[in-house]
Amino acid sequence: MFDNLSYKQKNKLLIVVAVLLMILMYRFAISNTLQLSESNEELKLSIAKGESAPTNILKVKAQLIAIDKQLNRYLAKSTLDNEYLLEVVSDYCQKNKVILREFPGVDVNQEQTYEVLTNEFVVEGDFESINKLLYTIEVIEQVGRISSAEYFIFKDRERRKMVLRAKVVVQKLKIQGDEIS
Repeated sequence: MFDNLSYKQKNKLLIVVAVLLMILMYRFAISNTLQLSESNEELKLSIAKGESAPTNILKVKAQLIAIDKQLNRYLAKSTLDNEYLLEVVSDYCQKNKVILREFPGVDVNQEQTYEVLTNEFVVEGDFESINKLLYTIEVIEQVGRISSAEYFIFKDRERRKMVLRAKVVVQKLKIQGDEIS
């Protein structure tokens, strides 16, 4: 059958058959091998992640504990925290020539899984004493987080002098489900 063909035609036929064989070989053998190689690499990565999972879990737990410690400073245990804040502020005011002008009740803002308890009060005195009061509330006594301190000066017409006042906002968190006693 191939005896009638010239060498040139035989070479062309050989090249065509070789190309067809290469295509068939790639289609049925090499492509499967490449797919298995890729899935093998993915599985190796999964195994590596699985082997490092306990250390990753420990890292995440340590981060969670650190966040909880920071958050616990601002958690309200009960409504006694409001009374304790009033006690801290009034004691400080008596000892340091600061006047407590206003101390309204607690404002409660409901969020998804927690409540934000907000206390606003107004104090009057010199700048240094008011800043020490804020430091005492947030750092020393850890009654709550100072979220705002707005200072303003106005002329007191009764005493006929300039007066510095600060409107202070202190916030605490209360996780829902905890009962306020």
